[in-house]
Amino acid sequence: MKKIIMCLIITLGLGLAFAPVSRAVDVDFLVSAEVPPANGINIVATPVDADTDVFEENQVDALNFGMLSFDSVNGIYTPQQYFAIDVGVTGGAGSTNVTVSYEEGSMPVGQTEGLGFRTIATFVQITGGPGPEDQTEAPMGNHGPTMLLKDLVLGEDVPSTDIIPGFFRLYVGIYTGGIQAIDNAGGAPFTNGDRSGPYDGTLMISATLI
Repeated sequence: MKKIIMCLIITLGLGLAFAPVSRAVDVDFLVSAEVPPANGINIVATPVDADTDVFEENQVDALNFGMLSFDSVNGIYTPQQYFAIDVGVTGGAGSTNVTVSYEEGSMPVGQTEGLGFRTIATFVQITGGPGPEDQTEAPMGNHGPTMLLKDLVLGEDVPSTDIIPGFFRLYVGIYTGGIQAIDNAGGAPFTNGDRSGPYDGTLMISATLI
């Protein structure tokens, strides 16, 4: 009996030593993140040097082209700067629907065509950044991309679908010629054929957060 028991013990021990052990374990990890929603809209205007296209550091609340300079070679009056108006969201992800409109103001006595005939707006989508030197511009062909201010009297709607995934920028400048579509629309540079004195108008930009 003792021998049988010992043999059984040895046999069982050998069986345990060679029994397969499972080492496979499945663990599921939930991966998650949350993007904050935009909570505001920022509309800013920045002067840009007309000769170098360098953005100035300051922001302005009026698009004042100042006293224009006479270009004797081309016989037109030109500005020292133009303006970039940026419309973007703040606080998180989102976009805007934008409407751009214009109202003609005053002009010198005897002048028949106001500032709206002599000033242009160019619609562009901006991606990249943060600085202008790192940004990519895509002209919005379905909004001109360049229009006379006088043709914005009824308003030009720019939906968010034309802006995403970037933000909206409007360049505004005195027209100096060279764009056939603008010439065909009745636009022209300032020349000695225009009356001297101040011209003005009001550019309105309305943006809705979506």
